Amino acid sequence: MQQQLMKFLEREIPTAVGANRLQLVHFLTDESSACSVEELASALADSANSPCSVLMTILRCETFLVRHPMHSGKCTDCDGSLKECICHMERCAELRMRLLAIFKKRQQRLHLDATQVQIVRNTVKAWRETGHLHLHNYFFEMPVTAKVDFHGAEQHQIEVSANSEAGRVFAAGDDSQHVLAVSPDRRHVFSLGMIACRQGRLKLAVRAIKPTTRELRDNYRVATEEPHQITLNCFGRTIAARSYDLSVSGAGIELLEPVELHKGETVGFMILIDGIKLFFEAMVCWVTHAAGGRAGLKFISLGPFEEILHKHLMTTQQQLISRIRSLPQPAWAM
Repeated sequence: MQQQLMKFLEREIPTAVGANRLQLVHFLTDESSACSVEELASALADSANSPCSVLMTILRCETFLVRHPMHSGKCTDCDGSLKECICHMERCAELRMRLLAIFKKRQQRLHLDATQVQIVRNTVKAWRETGHLHLHNYFFEMPVTAKVDFHGAEQHQIEVSANSEAGRVFAAGDDSQHVLAVSPDRRHVFSLGMIACRQGRLKLAVRAIKPTTRELRDNYRVATEEPHQITLNCFGRTIAARSYDLSVSGAGIELLEPVELHKGETVGFMILIDGIKLFFEAMVCWVTHAAGGRAGLKFISLGPFEEILHKHLMTTQQQLISRIRSLPQPAWAM
């Protein structure tokens, strides 16, 4: 029975993680489960399948569990079979109620004002006219993009083609469930969440709309798992910091000590790369003075170290590209 349920779930909710499908089978068949019903409901709600498909799948599982004893010829103890059926129905009902509560809460989460509604309309109109859009994500600050065909929109949801390139973009994200898309005027970026994948098409919901920031960069940036230790020199002061991303035109840094930096100031920038100390002149573009303050620097001059920085960044990008290609693809992209 468990094998039959697993095959059914693989077909009905293909984007759910295999471990979640297994937990669902254990829950429905009253086997010991490593997660609670709340955790299971949350995982299924995050599985990139539409709310309706998840709820209908639970209903079909319930029907299968109730009818299974009769079709298997094991319905010899009527009282025992009745108790088993009631148990299955109660567990399915509990899971459905948990899922409904989660879906209702998430539906209320996105509230667009009149300006945002108009932004969505204008963007959808442009996507419809061109017939395509570009999805993207960031993997260690390096953009991963895919061109997909636009198939339509309804309210705050859009439908696009599903392909392996789109799967790679989803895989590059933090949770493999969200991607980004920039409006044609490049003024806004949409966060799009997976709802469902059916017949080669993805249904995505608008989760948030924000002004573009990273999308306007002139040069690719890369982040490393181990930040580079750097030293700033500002009017004779030595400031300890570390970079969390780096490009040929600038760097994002985290200040390791309380210090007053100001937008527009010129600083000396020293970074150790491959055992070589590189010295640049940079300008402070923005700064936050909260605990663990951060700042954005724009390089004014790379001097004789330009070639070394270029080579380092190219090597890092090639390593990231190799890692992106080896990321596990979503089930619908396989």
